[in-house]
Amino acid sequence: MPQQRSNHIYTNTSFLTVKPVAQWSIGGGYTYLQDSTHTDMQFANDSAVGLYMQTLVPYKEVDQAFSVQSQYEIKNRLRFRADLARSVAHSGFRPDLNTADYPVFPGAVTVAGYPSEAAFATSFSQALGLSSTLVSQAYVPQSIVGATADYHLRSGFDGGLRFNYGSYADRIGRLT
Repeated sequence: MPQQRSNHIYTNTSFLTVKPVAQWSIGGGYTYLQDSTHTDMQFANDSAVGLYMQTLVPYKEVDQAFSVQSQYEIKNRLRFRADLARSVAHSGFRPDLNTADYPVFPGAVTVAGYPSEAAFATSFSQALGLSSTLVSQAYVPQSIVGATADYHLRSGFDGGLRFNYGSYADRIGRLT
């Protein structure tokens, strides 16, 4: 069976900078990205028992980022700049876990040792539910802070120091 996939990406970025005084500027920005994909998936509770195919399962990723930057310049020589950015990414598959849609696997009850087809369907439903939440969802917040001080020399060169700090957490699993 050939694999199917469709994809739609949408992105939008907005940024605004203002100069309250000639030597100082402050700006803020927002970026939004959405990736909506549909792809075929295969689920199996036990490969000896059966395989469940679901076509065009929706996958959605949403990234949002907020940023602020400020810059101050003294006598066209000394410049200070500070940057702050915060981004959050969410993603996950959304398979249809309707138990009534599961196919009846011939001999599934006897091969796997389940007392009835209902017991097999319940076990299979729990396995699909686990794979669609704990494995396939991610939440990744990230923060970045930066500061720069540089000096413009008369010869036309700039020299300075740059400090960056980044922090992120990678949380995969059920979002509660």
